[in-house]
Amino acid sequence: MICQIINKKIVPLERRRGNPGYGLVLIIRLLVYEHIKCIDSDLELYRHLQENRIWQDLGFPRLPDRTQFGRWRKRHAELFHEISEKLADVMTGILGITEIHTDSTKLEDETDKDAKWGKTSDGWFCGFKLHASVNQEGFPLRVKVTPGNVYDGPVMPELICDLNAAGAIATGDGAYDSRTNKDAIRAIGAIPAIARNKRRWGKRRRTPEMCKNLRYKVEQFNSLAKEFMNERWRWYKGLQNKRGFVYSAILAMNVIALWNITRGRKEEARKISVHWN
Repeated sequence: MICQIINKKIVPLERRRGNPGYGLVLIIRLLVYEHIKCIDSDLELYRHLQENRIWQDLGFPRLPDRTQFGRWRKRHAELFHEISEKLADVMTGILGITEIHTDSTKLEDETDKDAKWGKTSDGWFCGFKLHASVNQEGFPLRVKVTPGNVYDGPVMPELICDLNAAGAIATGDGAYDSRTNKDAIRAIGAIPAIARNKRRWGKRRRTPEMCKNLRYKVEQFNSLAKEFMNERWRWYKGLQNKRGFVYSAILAMNVIALWNITRGRKEEARKISVHWN
């Protein structure tokens, strides 16, 4: 499926001179494999590929150099992002969208030069944020990685604007309580159920019950995504490298989910750890 997406929808067909390289399908296969096997670093990945010549099992004509892994993540970060969104659209075609839940979670890393100080409900932190919208099953629809000082509210339209969600319930916490976000929700045919922002509205507006009852789904996704990445984002420095790592991780999560859904095993789609060994 990824091969079809790459060849027909993302990468234009073109010829080039010189070394043809490994090809995008093999690169994506390798970096998804890295996440599924919970490999912690480029050195560990290189050694893993050497053992029993696993690079051949993945389709590589030769063992890639260890320095190439980081370059691939940085160079193809937006490609990983786009493919993960297209896989999410395939899942949407199967499951539909009845709910959209939006939130962010912190990715702490005080040693990264691109890290910024930001604030969440847990207090101040230094690092980055993973913003995400998920569906009624808790599967990611759209994600975005930003520095930690980016406020949650203005990111919401980017996470929902191209979804077809007529009649769906769209929730968000108080950070998303704005007219712009509610208009963006209504523009895709969804119904806003945003928590009230006490600092903006005082105590007169009540938080919709649906927002209180359904928010756990995006919170579960945040926990699962961080468990899946196992703080390995700290190994990769710079915003673009962080994005390459995180987007390839979300791509791997969507691969696992879609693999299980298309085989009638939806209840196993979020059991990421069973694939590690």
